[in-house]
Amino acid sequence: MDKGIRGLLVLLQKPYRLCFVLAGLFLFFSGTMFHSSIIVKDYMETTGEVCNLEETAEIRQGVKEPRYNYDLIWYEDGEKYEKHFHKQIDTIEEGEITIWVRPDNEDAVFSNSVEMNENAYNFLAYALIAGLIGLLLYGFAVMNRRESRSQTIERLENAKLYSILVFILCLIGIVIQVVMEYPAYKNGEYINPVIFDFSIACGVIAAGCLIMFFCARRKLKRYE
Repeated sequence: MDKGIRGLLVLLQKPYRLCFVLAGLFLFFSGTMFHSSIIVKDYMETTGEVCNLEETAEIRQGVKEPRYNYDLIWYEDGEKYEKHFHKQIDTIEEGEITIWVRPDNEDAVFSNSVEMNENAYNFLAYALIAGLIGLLLYGFAVMNRRESRSQTIERLENAKLYSILVFILCLIGIVIQVVMEYPAYKNGEYINPVIFDFSIACGVIAAGCLIMFFCARRKLKRYE
């Protein structure tokens, strides 16, 4: 059996592990989107044109997956600029489109900083939800099983590991939010109250994970 399939089966046998993996992935996507929003913060809105759209295919593990090549062109002060997109997963319609361009016209993107921030907060919410569901599933799994001494020790070790992982994820989420929004707060700009809700949720979950970590560590000392 393929190693990837075996690994997936192991995760499915213990759903809380899958939830924690998903939380990590969503947090990674959130961090990536926050980083991208910083990069394009100074990009200027303009009109571009998508042309030369071409559909190709890529074979992965025997599966044919569609890919798309196309060009994006825009004009500034009568001068033409181009950006080539190669083997993109998502397709796009040819024709005029609103884009955001770097001041030196060396780069262009299809989303602005605000949209990227919104997507980043969505991924952050998914990460928090997946992490919380994972903790709940883990708690139910613990309450509904009979254990030997070795199994109890393994459970407590897992509790320490997963609680500290989710704790770190929550701290990273809080740090990202503070770094992103503090300049706006300092300048007296409007900050969406949803951001504060995310911070509070992160803090509550982090506190719960910290309590779980110390409780598990204290119980483990009884078996030493």
